[in-house]
Amino acid sequence: MSVEQGALAGWAERGVLAQIDLQVVRLLAGDQGEEVQLAMALAVRAPRVGDVALDLTGARWEHLQEGEEPADGPALALPADREAWRAALAACPLVQLGPQSGPPRPFVLEGALLYTHRYWRYEAQLAAALRALIARGRPPRDPALLRRGLGALFDPTPGLDLQRLAAALANYRDLTVLSGGPGTGKTYTVRALLTLLWAQERGLRVAVAAPTGKAAARVKESLLKGLDGFLLRAEAALPEGAEIAALRQFLEDLVPTTLHRLLGWRPDSPTRFRHDERHPLPYQVVVVDEGSMVDLPMFSRLVGALGGSARLVLLGDRAQLASVAAGSVFSDLCGPPRPGPVRLREPLRTVLCEEQGFSSEHLLPGAGPGAVVQLTVGRRFQGGSGIGRLARHVLGGDAASALAALRGEPDLALLDPQRSELQRLVLDGYRPYLRRLIAGPRGGETYQALWAEALRLFDGFRVLTAHRGGELGAEGLNTWIGGLVGRALGVPVSEGPWLGRPVLVERNDYGLGLLNGDIGLTVLTHDGPRVAFPGEGGVRLVSPQRLPEHSTVFAMTIHKSQGSEYPHVMVVLPERRSPVLTRELVYTGITRASQRLTMVGSAGVFTEAVRARTDRISGLGRALWGASTSTEQE
Repeated sequence: MSVEQGALAGWAERGVLAQIDLQVVRLLAGDQGEEVQLAMALAVRAPRVGDVALDLTGARWEHLQEGEEPADGPALALPADREAWRAALAACPLVQLGPQSGPPRPFVLEGALLYTHRYWRYEAQLAAALRALIARGRPPRDPALLRRGLGALFDPTPGLDLQRLAAALANYRDLTVLSGGPGTGKTYTVRALLTLLWAQERGLRVAVAAPTGKAAARVKESLLKGLDGFLLRAEAALPEGAEIAALRQFLEDLVPTTLHRLLGWRPDSPTRFRHDERHPLPYQVVVVDEGSMVDLPMFSRLVGALGGSARLVLLGDRAQLASVAAGSVFSDLCGPPRPGPVRLREPLRTVLCEEQGFSSEHLLPGAGPGAVVQLTVGRRFQGGSGIGRLARHVLGGDAASALAALRGEPDLALLDPQRSELQRLVLDGYRPYLRRLIAGPRGGETYQALWAEALRLFDGFRVLTAHRGGELGAEGLNTWIGGLVGRALGVPVSEGPWLGRPVLVERNDYGLGLLNGDIGLTVLTHDGPRVAFPGEGGVRLVSPQRLPEHSTVFAMTIHKSQGSEYPHVMVVLPERRSPVLTRELVYTGITRASQRLTMVGSAGVFTEAVRARTDRISGLGRALWGASTSTEQE
């Protein structure tokens, strides 16, 4: 019996398995038993749904069946005896048991995890490279200068300052992982630690990168924000003879880029890059922001391209959504959500704490192995911010308190998903930028200034959604919103370019300098319609006919919004419970808003989302942390 007609047919009919999964199993394992075929098909499927491997212990089987079992549909049954299932796979000639000599086999079994060989290799290589980074360390050339610099750049605190700790650790270790929610000071910390490293070694070669062009642009803005005030403090951190102008130049010359560009994207081979183990990156420090968005294959390539002496600094928020593709590397690196106590030892204790009265027995919460620091003090959402309180309730899984906040805070609202109630908010959000474009330049204003102002106004509001498809997904909402604003303002909305159409780039085009996630507005010029994108000192124009794959973007998925921030965000939840709707997704949507949040959906769906957790299958956390939840900083 063929795979298509056998045990896997029901899984395909229910949409759990795709044709590609069946095709791989048919080609590789068509002569194997049905239970072995099922495991292999689910292992092939795993990276497509975000997992690195298949967990044979059954921890996630409830996520395989989306929705209720139809009464007249096929019965989907997993093997009852999981040990026997694992034994059958271990005996299969297509499966290798962990690292072993000889030709590679298509599947790898490690413990209860069944991998495709490709993803097992990614994880094994990354784990080995990260362990080497964690083990590497080097003292600063001038510890006294480092201590003076830490005192200059960080204010005295009654307890040990975790930002100060991260900056110090980066001067001692080759891996620094800095996790924290919005406004917890990650950007200030990285600017400070780069300053301290530069003070130790002027001429330092530094690369700054992010997963998307939008995120990279925000890193640049953040690094330069408040730079004058920072430099006033930094002068005391520099060695004798160093000029503050040189430090300013060093920081201003940092040009964040995408990871693809950093590694050297090759048009002839989309999965290979110019920089790898044999051709390492020419930098002494590599800083990567929005680390939670980076998938396992890209992380493996990045760490493999560092060479034997570069430092790696990773920034992100472990509570945010994991990458769209497979893996949860940043979260795995951060370790257990509540790590055990950490003892601060010499020489770090002297550099950090002597003037603050700490002893060597001080217990430090919130840090992990090597140089992993979790920042906990938020600065963006202060005092009366309902957004900040809501985010904390969602992270804690407290649906009742989260609902109370949505219904009682002045900067929050919970609306039923009835379109008549949404029209006013959507029109109020998008009317300003369109009216500005329609009115044209004011007296003496250039078109460049007009388009730049329209882009700024457009970024004042955004609609975010859990799904791409469906009536309440990005595609359905974009159609509805486009028609709504078109009718209200008399703008002819069509399939082609029209005045004010917001465009989201969905594929990198390095020739045009456009990256996945870039957003522009369609404008009218003497040469016809053009799409205006933010550029150096203003905007740059691209012909609509030259755009890579793109879509209208009044609404976008929460995944696509990562790395962005908007004054007012409307999060639209689906009408029914969805496997992708988790507290991490809701938290990510909430924290895109800086001033005002409107949640659209039923209280029941919101409650279910807050109670659901994203639980990706990966062996990386165990490989890095093992059973230990306590460590020492040295």
